[in-house]
Amino acid sequence: MTATNDIEINSYSLFIRDAMLQRIKRMPFFLDFAKFGRSRRLQIQPESIPYVGVYLVDETMMPDGDYNAGDIRFTHALRVGFSVIVYNNDEDSTEDQLDAAFWALMNGLLCDATLTNLFETDIPGNAVIEGFSRGTRRHVYGTSGKNNEQPIGELQMDLTCVLRTRWAPTITDDLKVIHVETSFPIAGTEAEKAGIQQVTSVYDIEVEDE
Repeated sequence: MTATNDIEINSYSLFIRDAMLQRIKRMPFFLDFAKFGRSRRLQIQPESIPYVGVYLVDETMMPDGDYNAGDIRFTHALRVGFSVIVYNNDEDSTEDQLDAAFWALMNGLLCDATLTNLFETDIPGNAVIEGFSRGTRRHVYGTSGKNNEQPIGELQMDLTCVLRTRWAPTITDDLKVIHVETSFPIAGTEAEKAGIQQVTSVYDIEVEDE
């Protein structure tokens, strides 16, 4: 199905990002995490770890069909990024934690049928994620704290989901009345036309309010 331009405040992409974050907060693996975020604008503080972030990384819009025929339509490739940061002194154990976080995200999001059909409960209108075309992950290790003495590990992951939008033109001059008047004979003079009874019809067209 195709999403349409009936959202006045935010795009479908932000609603999808937020819907993913809300589902992550309810996953058993992440229930004890200290903080959840939607932006990388601020540096993650030690007291916010373990931390989960869900971000809009980028979005590519390509024409859906012929770009110069009919309404404007796009196929969106929305890339959503995930960051999971944990403390751990043991390298092997840290990797196990990050892998477990990756597996929790994959199972919790991709096996949730409601995520690919976000109806009124999540998004005004209807946005359908048609599928996921790409995904990446990597593990990054470092330190945190004032003295850089707290070892951390970060799962950096992203998923690219595909959806469509259609941008119908805004019509302000609705066709409500049609006025038809004959002019016979076609090649005749005004005097000849005046001598013939002409027909005039007016059609009122009912317009339903959306």
